[in-house]
Amino acid sequence: MGPGKKKAAYSRWEALFSYFSRNILYSAQQLGNAGLLKINFYSLSMKKILLPGLVAGLALLALSYGVLFLVIRIVPAMAEEYYNPIFWPGADRAFLFYLHPFILGLALAWFWNRFKEQLSASGTMRGIEMGLVYALVATLPSMWITFSAINVSLMMVLSWFVYGFVQAVIAGLVFTRLNP
Repeated sequence: MGPGKKKAAYSRWEALFSYFSRNILYSAQQLGNAGLLKINFYSLSMKKILLPGLVAGLALLALSYGVLFLVIRIVPAMAEEYYNPIFWPGADRAFLFYLHPFILGLALAWFWNRFKEQLSASGTMRGIEMGLVYALVATLPSMWITFSAINVSLMMVLSWFVYGFVQAVIAGLVFTRLNP
Protein backbone atom coordinates (compact mmCIF):
# COMPACT_ATOMS: atom_id res chain seq x y z
CA MET A 1 0.00 0.00 0.00
CA GLY A 2 1.53 3.29 -1.09
CA PRO A 3 1.62 6.43 1.05
CA GLY A 4 -1.25 7.98 -0.90
CA LYS A 5 -3.55 5.00 -0.32
CA LYS A 6 -2.63 4.84 3.36
CA LYS A 7 -3.45 8.52 3.81
CA ALA A 8 -6.71 8.10 1.85
CA ALA A 9 -7.74 5.14 4.03
CA TYR A 10 -6.93 7.14 7.16
CA SER A 11 -8.92 10.08 5.82
CA ARG A 12 -11.96 7.86 5.22
CA TRP A 13 -11.82 6.58 8.81
CA GLU A 14 -11.32 10.09 10.11
CA ALA A 15 -14.30 11.32 8.07
CA LEU A 16 -16.45 8.45 9.36
CA PHE A 17 -15.43 9.18 12.96
CA SER A 18 -16.15 12.89 12.44
CA TYR A 19 -19.58 12.10 10.98
CA PHE A 20 -20.56 9.86 13.92
CA SER A 21 -19.18 12.26 16.53
CA ARG A 22 -21.14 15.17 15.02
CA ASN A 23 -24.33 13.08 15.04
CA ILE A 24 -23.79 12.02 18.64
CA LEU A 25 -23.27 15.62 19.70
CA TYR A 26 -26.33 16.76 17.73
CA SER A 27 -28.44 14.00 19.32
CA ALA A 28 -27.25 14.99 22.78
CA GLN A 29 -28.16 18.60 22.11
CA GLN A 30 -31.59 17.60 20.82
CA LEU A 31 -32.26 15.58 23.95
CA GLY A 32 -31.35 18.54 26.10
CA ASN A 33 -28.33 16.76 27.56
CA ALA A 34 -25.73 19.14 26.13
CA GLY A 35 -25.43 20.84 29.52
CA LEU A 36 -24.89 17.51 31.26
CA LEU A 37 -22.39 16.10 28.78
CA LYS A 38 -18.94 17.59 29.19
CA ILE A 39 -17.44 15.59 26.31
CA ASN A 40 -16.30 17.62 23.34
CA PHE A 41 -16.76 15.10 20.54
CA TYR A 42 -14.96 17.32 18.08
CA SER A 43 -11.73 17.17 20.07
CA LEU A 44 -11.62 13.37 20.12
CA SER A 45 -9.22 12.32 17.43
CA MET A 46 -8.99 8.98 15.72
CA LYS A 47 -5.26 8.90 16.34
CA LYS A 48 -5.65 9.23 20.11
CA ILE A 49 -8.78 7.21 20.97
CA LEU A 50 -10.51 5.32 18.18
CA LEU A 51 -7.54 3.61 16.55
CA PRO A 52 -5.76 2.63 19.82
CA GLY A 53 -9.11 1.51 21.27
CA LEU A 54 -9.84 -0.77 18.30
CA VAL A 55 -6.30 -2.18 18.28
CA ALA A 56 -6.59 -2.84 22.02
CA GLY A 57 -9.98 -4.47 21.35
CA LEU A 58 -8.39 -6.85 18.84
CA ALA A 59 -5.63 -7.67 21.30
CA LEU A 60 -8.17 -8.29 24.07
CA LEU A 61 -10.28 -10.50 21.79
CA ALA A 62 -7.19 -12.59 21.00
CA LEU A 63 -6.37 -12.70 24.72
CA SER A 64 -9.88 -13.91 25.59
CA TYR A 65 -9.61 -16.80 23.12
CA GLY A 66 -6.17 -17.71 24.44
CA VAL A 67 -7.29 -17.59 28.06
CA LEU A 68 -10.39 -19.67 27.24
CA PHE A 69 -8.19 -22.33 25.65
CA LEU A 70 -5.80 -22.33 28.62
CA VAL A 71 -8.54 -22.49 31.26
CA ILE A 72 -10.14 -25.50 29.57
CA ARG A 73 -6.77 -27.27 29.41
CA ILE A 74 -5.24 -26.24 32.74
CA VAL A 75 -8.23 -25.81 35.11
CA PRO A 76 -11.06 -27.97 33.72
CA ALA A 77 -12.97 -27.89 37.03
CA MET A 78 -13.31 -24.11 36.79
CA ALA A 79 -14.34 -24.40 33.14
CA GLU A 80 -17.16 -26.73 34.20
CA GLU A 81 -18.64 -23.94 36.35
CA TYR A 82 -19.53 -22.13 33.14
CA TYR A 83 -22.12 -24.82 32.33
CA ASN A 84 -24.37 -23.08 34.84
CA PRO A 85 -27.36 -21.54 32.99
CA ILE A 86 -26.53 -18.16 34.54
CA PHE A 87 -23.65 -17.85 32.03
CA TRP A 88 -25.73 -18.42 28.88
CA PRO A 89 -27.62 -15.31 27.75
CA GLY A 90 -29.34 -17.04 24.85
CA ALA A 91 -28.51 -17.13 21.17
CA ASP A 92 -30.00 -13.69 20.50
CA ARG A 93 -27.47 -11.94 22.79
CA ALA A 94 -24.44 -14.23 22.54
CA PHE A 95 -22.78 -11.93 19.99
CA LEU A 96 -22.41 -9.27 22.69
CA PHE A 97 -19.61 -11.39 24.15
CA TYR A 98 -17.51 -10.63 21.06
CA LEU A 99 -18.15 -6.88 21.33
CA HIS A 100 -16.96 -6.65 24.93
CA PRO A 101 -13.21 -6.42 24.14
CA PHE A 102 -13.85 -3.53 21.73
CA ILE A 103 -16.09 -1.65 24.16
CA LEU A 104 -13.50 -2.15 26.90
CA GLY A 105 -10.69 -1.14 24.54
CA LEU A 106 -12.45 2.08 23.54
CA ALA A 107 -13.37 2.93 27.14
CA LEU A 108 -9.80 2.34 28.32
CA ALA A 109 -8.47 4.36 25.35
CA TRP A 110 -10.60 7.30 26.45
CA PHE A 111 -9.44 6.82 30.06
CA TRP A 112 -5.81 6.61 28.93
CA ASN A 113 -6.08 9.74 26.80
CA ARG A 114 -7.67 11.65 29.66
CA PHE A 115 -5.42 10.51 32.52
CA LYS A 116 -2.11 9.33 31.00
CA GLU A 117 -0.24 12.31 32.44
CA GLN A 118 -1.27 11.18 35.93
CA LEU A 119 0.57 7.86 35.52
CA SER A 120 4.05 8.43 36.90
CA ALA A 121 5.83 5.41 35.41
CA SER A 122 7.39 5.34 31.96
CA GLY A 123 7.38 2.86 29.09
CA THR A 124 6.16 -0.63 29.85
CA MET A 125 5.71 0.16 33.54
CA ARG A 126 3.16 2.80 32.54
CA GLY A 127 1.01 0.09 30.96
CA ILE A 128 1.32 -2.02 34.10
CA GLU A 129 0.40 0.98 36.24
CA MET A 130 -2.68 1.48 34.04
CA GLY A 131 -3.65 -2.15 34.70
CA LEU A 132 -3.21 -1.72 38.43
CA VAL A 133 -5.32 1.45 38.52
CA TYR A 134 -8.10 -0.22 36.51
CA ALA A 135 -7.96 -3.36 38.65
CA LEU A 136 -8.28 -1.40 41.90
CA VAL A 137 -10.83 1.17 40.74
CA ALA A 138 -13.13 -0.91 38.54
CA THR A 139 -12.42 -4.63 38.74
CA LEU A 140 -12.08 -5.09 42.52
CA PRO A 141 -15.44 -3.45 43.39
CA SER A 142 -17.14 -5.34 40.54
CA MET A 143 -15.77 -8.66 41.72
CA TRP A 144 -16.71 -7.89 45.32
CA ILE A 145 -20.37 -7.31 44.41
CA THR A 146 -20.38 -10.26 42.01
CA PHE A 147 -19.11 -12.65 44.69
CA SER A 148 -21.59 -11.32 47.22
CA ALA A 149 -24.61 -11.47 44.88
CA ILE A 150 -24.08 -14.48 42.59
CA ASN A 151 -23.39 -18.06 43.54
CA VAL A 152 -19.92 -18.45 41.98
CA SER A 153 -16.75 -19.83 43.51
CA LEU A 154 -14.05 -17.65 45.00
CA MET A 155 -11.59 -19.21 42.54
CA MET A 156 -13.70 -18.00 39.61
CA VAL A 157 -14.02 -14.46 40.99
CA LEU A 158 -10.27 -14.28 41.69
CA SER A 159 -9.57 -15.47 38.15
CA TRP A 160 -11.86 -12.72 36.79
CA PHE A 161 -9.98 -10.16 38.88
CA VAL A 162 -6.61 -11.30 37.54
CA TYR A 163 -8.03 -11.43 34.02
CA GLY A 164 -9.34 -7.85 34.33
CA PHE A 165 -5.90 -6.73 35.49
CA VAL A 166 -4.20 -8.50 32.56
CA GLN A 167 -6.71 -6.99 30.10
CA ALA A 168 -5.94 -3.48 31.33
CA VAL A 169 -2.19 -4.10 31.23
CA ILE A 170 -2.42 -5.34 27.62
CA ALA A 171 -4.53 -2.32 26.69
CA GLY A 172 -2.09 -0.03 28.53
CA LEU A 173 0.83 -1.51 26.59
CA VAL A 174 -1.02 -0.90 23.32
CA PHE A 175 -1.69 2.69 24.36
CA THR A 176 1.93 3.34 25.34
CA ARG A 177 2.85 2.48 21.75
CA LEU A 178 0.00 4.19 19.88
CA ASN A 179 -0.75 7.17 22.13
CA PRO A 180 2.27 7.89 24.35
